[in-house]
This record gives sequence, structure tokens and C-alpha cells, in this order.
Amino acid sequence: MADAWIVLVAVLALPGVLPAVTWAGRQPAALFLAPLVGSVMAAVAVEFELAVGGSLVTWYTVVALAANAASLAAWAALRRRGGARSTRALGPRQAPSVPSGLPSLATLLLLAGAMALPVSALRVPMIGYDTNAIWLTHTLLVSGGHNVLHAGLQNPAYRSSNPDYPPLVPGAGALVLVWSGPSQLHDVVVLVGLLNACALGALGAGVAAAVGTGSRPWPRALATVAGAAVSAAGFAVGGQYAANGYADLLWSAAAAAAVVWGLVLPRSLRALAVAWACAVVAMLTKNEGLVAGILIAGLVATRYALRPGTWSAGRLARAGAMVALPAIPGVAWAAIIRGMGIHDSFFGTNSAEPPAARLVPTVSAVGHHLAVLPAALAVAVVGTMTLHARRRRLGLAGVGWLWLAAALVSGAIVATYVFGADEIHWWLQTSVDRTTMFSQIALLADMAVWTVVAGAGAGERRRRRLGLT
Repeated sequence: MADAWIVLVAVLALPGVLPAVTWAGRQPAALFLAPLVGSVMAAVAVEFELAVGGSLVTWYTVVALAANAASLAAWAALRRRGGARSTRALGPRQAPSVPSGLPSLATLLLLAGAMALPVSALRVPMIGYDTNAIWLTHTLLVSGGHNVLHAGLQNPAYRSSNPDYPPLVPGAGALVLVWSGPSQLHDVVVLVGLLNACALGALGAGVAAAVGTGSRPWPRALATVAGAAVSAAGFAVGGQYAANGYADLLWSAAAAAAVVWGLVLPRSLRALAVAWACAVVAMLTKNEGLVAGILIAGLVATRYALRPGTWSAGRLARAGAMVALPAIPGVAWAAIIRGMGIHDSFFGTNSAEPPAARLVPTVSAVGHHLAVLPAALAVAVVGTMTLHARRRRLGLAGVGWLWLAAALVSGAIVATYVFGADEIHWWLQTSVDRTTMFSQIALLADMAVWTVVAGAGAGERRRRRLGLT
């Protein structure tokens, strides 16, 4: 387990800290984002390893140096342009939402504390079925170099391991094997669990940021607790899959973080950058995450570039670029894999069940795993009726953005089952508890944001009673 921590901090986080701080600023999210940025670099390195040749370590070094050089250039450019003034075109509430100094430290400590108990479960040497069949297999192929990776992904014996799955987990995991040796497979599992914690930490930091910078200590403390609660609840949603090496919680938590930062918090360059980074993590983790990340990026682009009354060819082009930019790494992997003639086994014409016969069991199974939906809907309705004005004063987006993201991603999941090729009941039984994680976490985050809004309103009323406003 110690080797996984070393790789997380020294191999992933250190090369990722400058890009994370450059774009996220000096706020709690940057600390959780740094290892995730490093894992994105590892995934891009795998793409170069497969498409060009060479080893993972060589390409990871090149990608990390290039990313840090680009971050230094961007940091210098932002300093020359005056930092926050360069984001003024994004809207009137462009300042970073998280306070600096002691409040940020308190947020960071509480978020880390909320994940201490779930992370401790990683000491138990659990390795799940898909972990062995997919993620560790791919990790070993990546660690073997270009020839091993290229031949392995095309080997019919490995076809059941879904060779088209994106390379973020195998890339980061292979760095563990480089550090600790090829026999330390459980360290790869531990690293995935730690990355789960980082993605949930970024989500919790986003919820905590919803209170804004001008709030009193009590509402700010409530927001921090709400963010920590969502992070801990994310582990509960993940269950055993949070600690046994599966990648589902990672893409789900990262996508939910992208929703909070891009579709809930006030529009700003920093919030946009964090949303993009989290969306890229989701896209490079699983095929479901690729679809979800592109859908979320499209909604973020619509919110940022296509406000009411601003529809024009130029803004449409800008919105398209805002979707294409974060999608490049994920789409590049899909193009490389398709160019090798590798396809997944989920779609085809070999299903004996027509889509109409697959729809009812799919909707029933998905609904069964969205028990949080009625409560979240009730909170959203009551919150909209009673706290809408306060939510607007905090600069937060309307609740419809988050719900639209959850609906679109859930619709994509349902469509995959309905038009897929595998026998529907077996498929649902073995996967629907994992494919619905994103929607569950996103709805929990929405309730947490409404809690923050309510607390901010209560703090405001107390100040009025005391004559402080």
C-alpha cells in the first residue's frame, strides 16, 4: 500500500501540481486535482506508446514536461493579463469561489478526514473480477512496452477484456508496477482507490465552494461539512467497487465533479478549467465516461458560450471548440483503437431480443438503483420554490443544468442497454449497479448544494436580526 501512496504523490501528483494550481488556483480542489492530472498525463503517454512506439516511462516524462512547460507559459500569460481580469468576459461573478487561507485549509482537512475511513479499506487485499480480467490485464500490457501492448490488445484471447477501454487506469497502474515491480498487483488496486478519493475530493471541494467568498463562518462551515458528506457518500455509492480496483466510481465521481464545477458554480475561468480536467478524467477512464464527459462538456459549453440572446456563428464556433478541446484525449484513444480494428462487444446484431423487449427491464433496473431520485426531486422542487432568489445571489446556475446532465447521461446508459447485444437480464445483473453511480452521486451533490444555499440564507437572516447588514 505504501508504494501506491508514493506513486500517487511523487509520480502523479508532483508532475500534476503545477498544471492543477495554474488552472484551479490555490484552493482545496487543486490538491485533489493534481494526481488526477498526473493520471491524465499517464493516459496520454499510453496513447503515444501504442500509436508511436516506445515505453510508458519515456512518454510519461515527455508529456509531463510538455504539460508543465505549457502551464508555466499559461501562468505567465495570466499574470501579464492581470489574472481575474482576463476572465471578465465569462460573466459578472468570475472570481474563484473558494476563500483562501484558513478557511481553505479547514475545507481541505475536513474533506481529507471524511475520506480517511473509506480509504483505510484499501489495506484489505481485495481484487475484483473485472479488476483481474480487464484493468490488471491492461496494466500489465502497458507496462510491457509498445510491442507487448500492441500485440496484446489485438490478441483474440484478450477480446473479453474489452481492449477498447480507455487507458487512464492502466497507465497510472503501470507506473506503480514500474516503481514496485510486476508482482505488486494489489498496489495498482490501491492506487485506483486513491484516485477515487481524489475525484470525490474534487467533487466535495466544488460543493463547499458553492457558499461563495463573502459568507460568514457558520454558512461556510456548513458548506464544508456538506462537501465532506458528499465525498463520503460517494464511497457509500461505490460500495465494494470503491476499493477492489474497478474503475466505475472513478469516472462517475469525476463526471459529477465536472457537473458541479461547470454547471453549478458561478462561471469563471478557474471553474471551467476544473470542470474540463474532471471531464477529461471521466473520458479517459471508461467508455461510459467518454460519453458522459462529452455530454457534460457540451452542456458546459452551452452555459458558457451560448447564453440567451448570444446565439451567433462565432459563439457556436466557440462552443464547439469548448467541447472539442477537452474531448481530444478521449477521442484520440477511440480513433487509435478503431484504427487497429478493435471494437467492443456491447453492440452488434447478435442479440435475440428486440430493443422493445429490452426497454422495460432496463428502465426497471436503472430505476431500482436510483432510490435517491424521489428525495432529490423533492429537495429540488422545494428549494426552487423557496431558495431560488438566494441561489441567484450566490451566482449559482439554475438547478436544471445538473438535472439535465443526469438525465442525458442516464439516457445514454439506458440506450446502451436497449440497443446492445448482450443478453439483457445478465447484463443488467452484472453492471447496472455500477453504471448508475454517476446519477446517484450527481443527485446527492444537488441536495448538498441546496443545503449550502439554505445555510447561506439562514446566515443572512441571522445577520439581519443582529443588525449586521
